[in-house]
Amino acid sequence: MTFVNDPLSLVNIFQGTNSTFEFSTGNTLPLMVRPWGMTAWSLQTRAGNWFYHHEDRKCRGIRATHQPSPWIGDYGHFNLMPFAGPVLAEAEARTSSYRWDHSQTGPGGGRLRLLRYGIDVDLAVSSRCMAMRLRYDEGAGEPGLMLSFFAGLCDIEIDPVNRVLRGWTRANSGGVADNYACYVVMRFDRPITECGAGDDMAIKRDRQHYQGDQGQAYVRFDPAHGNVLNVVVATSFISMDQAELNLRNEVAGFDSDHLRREADEQWQALFGRMRIDADVTVAQTFYNALYRASLFPREFYEYDLRDKPIHYSPYDGQIHEGVLYADCGFWDLHRTLYPWLSLFDPQRLGEMIQGWVNAYHEGGWLPKWSSPGYRPAMVGSHSDVVLAEAIVKDIPGFDRQSAYQAILKNATTDGEPRGYYGRLGLQDYDRMGYVPVDQVEHAVSRTLDFAMSDYAVSQAAHALGDETEAMRLRKRSRNYRNVYDADSGFMRGRYSDGRWMTPFDPCDWGGPYCECGAWQCLWAVPHDIEGLAELLGGRKAAVDRLLTMLTMEPRFNIGSYAYEIHEMTEMALADFGTYAHSNQPVHHVLYLFAHLGEPQHTRYWVHRVATELYHPDRLLGDEDNGEMSAWYLFAALGFYPINPAQPAYTLGLPLVRRAELESTDGTILTIIGESDSRRLIESCTVTVDGQLHEHPIVSHGTLTRGASLEFTADKFATDQKASIVEQSDPAVGVGQSNG
Repeated sequence: MTFVNDPLSLVNIFQGTNSTFEFSTGNTLPLMVRPWGMTAWSLQTRAGNWFYHHEDRKCRGIRATHQPSPWIGDYGHFNLMPFAGPVLAEAEARTSSYRWDHSQTGPGGGRLRLLRYGIDVDLAVSSRCMAMRLRYDEGAGEPGLMLSFFAGLCDIEIDPVNRVLRGWTRANSGGVADNYACYVVMRFDRPITECGAGDDMAIKRDRQHYQGDQGQAYVRFDPAHGNVLNVVVATSFISMDQAELNLRNEVAGFDSDHLRREADEQWQALFGRMRIDADVTVAQTFYNALYRASLFPREFYEYDLRDKPIHYSPYDGQIHEGVLYADCGFWDLHRTLYPWLSLFDPQRLGEMIQGWVNAYHEGGWLPKWSSPGYRPAMVGSHSDVVLAEAIVKDIPGFDRQSAYQAILKNATTDGEPRGYYGRLGLQDYDRMGYVPVDQVEHAVSRTLDFAMSDYAVSQAAHALGDETEAMRLRKRSRNYRNVYDADSGFMRGRYSDGRWMTPFDPCDWGGPYCECGAWQCLWAVPHDIEGLAELLGGRKAAVDRLLTMLTMEPRFNIGSYAYEIHEMTEMALADFGTYAHSNQPVHHVLYLFAHLGEPQHTRYWVHRVATELYHPDRLLGDEDNGEMSAWYLFAALGFYPINPAQPAYTLGLPLVRRAELESTDGTILTIIGESDSRRLIESCTVTVDGQLHEHPIVSHGTLTRGASLEFTADKFATDQKASIVEQSDPAVGVGQSNG
């Protein structure tokens, strides 16, 4: 047994950065940032939300970013472009060919060369600041640095005497109060000999102040003072004074080497709590996943003069004491990321939950998508599942009663009509037992999501002794049955008068389904697997339907979408039937086999997905704030949180030979797998602390007390793929029905 001794060196921050609007290999950015840090830094190679593509040959500068997803957009963002020679106002005119030094680039910082200008750039990051060392070639021209704000009102002030540039920007994509701004302070270690400011069309020399839209400013330095320039940059969402304080707190002078060592040590300490022995590809993919699972939701708080956390609230525009977090799609993250944190970092998770409780107090509701405040994205109210999970698992560090109050409000009060928070269609769902398609878009997805969330809130109610609500919501969580059509064998849209929506084709996407179709939505009942199996005709029938989905032709119709969206393309090219792993609704599906008495299928299909669709350089589909990566972490360790509101995990099979997960409370969970993770296993024995474990699940309490799980192969598969295909019946449930 040999644990990976330098996991930081395995992390590839460029994984998934070849994505486009049409096809996602992760939709990721090469983020240089501290774990859960407030401000991240990336190279920018093009305009728009897909602003970095690894195949691009030229760059526009180093970007401060808070973008959680290209589908959501950025806020508080700005660009820094080192240059030499003429001052050019237009961003495209300033671009330079570049080359990364991959050996010096990782989560804590990076190194690249701007070939056009002959400048070597070294970056090092803290949670809210960045240090940059620029080394200009001799004779390259007078050194300069351009600050560019994006669309939105901004203010820039240059102070040449004190070698400081200050500014603020209101650039955002939504989710902010009227008085929102991101404040920026830059300090230089050399005298400023020339400066200017303006907008993206023209910059006036010697202009030291600019206010307007899309402002820019530059500073120059005398090359006679040497060819190295050191710059430190701080950000704040509170004030300019707070940005100055952040700089003093997080950056010691202009020593970027010290800051980089500090950042690397922090990442190495985090990776060091997850020790694995695995094949190199598994190890690389695993630590990539751990990096991605440690970025979001990001800290949205800062420290005052007393070293106490404070934050600007995008929910009410006020400054509050305490913590806040931002950039979280609960629709995505409730499935894997938050359950992962409940094992790996319960202290951090407790702080995050308190942050969401604070958001509830400040805005009146929990967000459904936070960036940085309320955003009208996706369906359901999956914050219910996240907060209920924390209550049920007794995660420390948050106000349990306020958390329960917040999720109970989601379950009992009709949501905001534009979809910013709460549940759209809740009154109909409560009265009729389903969300009708003639009232609300994505009605089937909403019905299923509401039912799952009802179960989660009922679990929290039970844990806190509110048995009246526990019983009521547990009963209502069976509402999923009201959209199951026995004739077609699928979850199906219904009108207000009870009629089924027609015509119906299970391969249609959209309409009553959100980012999927009837095949993917069929399984969205993780809280009542036995009940779902009963609807489908029993366990054997449910297994057959699952196998059909995985082995049929990957047929889809664009349905209510105007074109073939990237999730459809990715599903079609993945060779896993209509199992669309590139999107979240099916991420629990492969573990259903284990609950249906066929664990060998869980082991087989999870192994295939984890080894064929995950790679150190790319992913399939949107990474979505760590959700896709956290799925891999669980798959590699051999268990999965199929129903996060139940404190238990469904067993699979590890990809690692051995793993030790050290929680922040010091307990160590040990996983022992087979020596060759490349071989498929038909049957295996699982022991917990040396005792035979024959159940498909293992409790959260067992794992968090520091158990030892050992998986031993009883029989290796020979040609399991062929045998599984033979067991399925492609004709089951794939026909059309007109009602």
